[in-house]
Amino acid sequence: MRTYLLLVFTSVMFAVNANAQINQWVHYTSGDWVASVVTGENVIWTGTYYSGLIKTDLANDTTYFYNMVNSPLSTNWIIDIALGPNGEL
Repeated sequence: MRTYLLLVFTSVMFAVNANAQINQWVHYTSGDWVASVVTGENVIWTGTYYSGLIKTDLANDTTYFYNMVNSPLSTNWIIDIALGPNGEL
């Protein structure tokens, strides 16, 4: 299952980078496993083991990293994520 999620995340990130206007790869590493990925309108949320939550905003071409130090997260193990009916996390 982990291998499948890692493959999905890698494929999504390739698709995002393939459509970039600038021919430059952006590579983010944390050394941790991707546990879950969910996509919304112009956003990709990625839950990781040990590194918390990653939000990739496709509209603004920005990436945000949330963890126990810089957010109200009670743990950095984000195993499962889902979007609500209004698109909220």
